[in-house]
Amino acid sequence: MVYVRRPANFVIATIKKVVVLTFFFTFLSSTYLSYFCLAQEAAKSQPPGTPPGQRSDEAFATPPSLSSFLNQTVIFIYEDKTPQNANSLVPGRVLGTAFLVGIPPPGRKDVTIPFVVTAKHVIADQTIILGRYTHKYGTEPVFVPYNLEELRKNGDLWEYVNDEGVDIVVFRTLVYDNVKFQPFPIDLISSKDTFTQEHIDVSDRVMIPCLMDKFPGIAQNYPIFRDASIALITEEPISFQWKLGSKLIDTKQRIIFINSVLNEGFSGAPVFLWPGLRSMPGGIATIGGKPWLIGIVHGFFPQLRPVIDADREAVILFKRSEEPPDLLGQTKALRKVPVFSQENSATGVLFPSWLLLDILQSGSVNKRVQQLSDEENKRRPQDKKN
Repeated sequence: MVYVRRPANFVIATIKKVVVLTFFFTFLSSTYLSYFCLAQEAAKSQPPGTPPGQRSDEAFATPPSLSSFLNQTVIFIYEDKTPQNANSLVPGRVLGTAFLVGIPPPGRKDVTIPFVVTAKHVIADQTIILGRYTHKYGTEPVFVPYNLEELRKNGDLWEYVNDEGVDIVVFRTLVYDNVKFQPFPIDLISSKDTFTQEHIDVSDRVMIPCLMDKFPGIAQNYPIFRDASIALITEEPISFQWKLGSKLIDTKQRIIFINSVLNEGFSGAPVFLWPGLRSMPGGIATIGGKPWLIGIVHGFFPQLRPVIDADREAVILFKRSEEPPDLLGQTKALRKVPVFSQENSATGVLFPSWLLLDILQSGSVNKRVQQLSDEENKRRPQDKKN
């Protein structure tokens, strides 16, 4: 028998083909299993159809892709510029991104109560905001007004209790039959235990459906999907400041850093664990995970650099004092103010999902969910017979 020795290049090429085919098969398997898991979880917690909940006959339908599901979960938030006695709503500037979460009443899985989640600074200093939804038939976007003062008055708006530094706000929404409306299941919001059990850690890939304010879409909402990875999950509070309208918030928080450029309009967007191939402890790779919600976009840590001129010298401004003149009518001398540029450091800041869970699982939210469920039962006596 004659043995023919294969050249080294042939062996290397064969190995490359095997690796490529294995990766392709793994990717397809993980994608299919991810969508299957999402459909199963969402089926446990059905989205609503008429206020305040949706019946099981209007139940979750498995989307053709994960992105198509999230497209119906994410909405855009606008400033309200509607004049008095106007016949239609007039949106102003873009404020940010938000997303829908569904909570089933105790003992029921056939309906959920929907809520809107966003960053608190997105709606700061606003009285009325407009939520921008996609029409069911994609003909034009649908704007829905949310009166924040009325929501607070009715007990339908929640912030983190005893800590104004948490940049998360939740408020109730009705269900609008003419729009694409798909709340994200509360069962897929990560708790601290979820981070441990699912080994969610640094280098894990995440995805962020968010608003690109220069192109939100004309006929419908077009969220872009920003790809990122976890840079750091802090184990201790970090001191930082952020603006809530005109108010400066000085706080210490456990936050999550991600490797991603976050731009205008991204604030309030949900951040999901990529449900594909992941490396686990011990070098084991897993596929078919769930798209856990791990955080809400706050913004980015700016990197301040001094502005220099063509001679490489620092640019200085001279500003007059804002203090009033003294009794002799004299004002203080001009003061020198250095000029800095604010650069995007490509390090995004998230408020962890477990803080959102603290709000959604609070006694006041649970009480309100039960009240809304009772009201629904009274409106639909046939449910009692079933």
